[in-house]
Amino acid sequence: MELQDLAAIAEIIGVITIVITFLFLGVQVRESNRATRASVSQSVADEEISYTTQLIRYADIWEKVVTQQEIDDPVERRRAILLFSLLMIEVENRYTQHKLGYMSTDDWLSRETATRIMVNLSIYDDWRYVPGYFTRSGEFREYLETLRD
Repeated sequence: MELQDLAAIAEIIGVITIVITFLFLGVQVRESNRATRASVSQSVADEEISYTTQLIRYADIWEKVVTQQEIDDPVERRRAILLFSLLMIEVENRYTQHKLGYMSTDDWLSRETATRIMVNLSIYDDWRYVPGYFTRSGEFREYLETLRD
């Protein structure tokens, strides 16, 4: 065998090695993406459980919020606004995850439907005048306005 033949064989082996490396990297990236999505999904569940715990704790106030009953007691009204603020923090987090591609469109659309209902409650108008509203991003606040009837 001549030196040129050995060089050609080495080149073929090099190309095969590169192809195998790219295939391996592709599998690793796909697995990493799956792990990230699973982590985000778990995070969503954990945060929803935490938020639901707060709603259970203040179920009487939250019931008034979602049924649009008048809340005359100032302490209850403030708690209602804080509960709504917590909800909007969670919704903005999910909105951002969806925009970054970490949440599926189907999952986001179901949240968007629920959010549309929430921003059309009277508590939304009260929330727009508290500091918690202004800590949400301008883009998110504009998005919420598009959901209003």
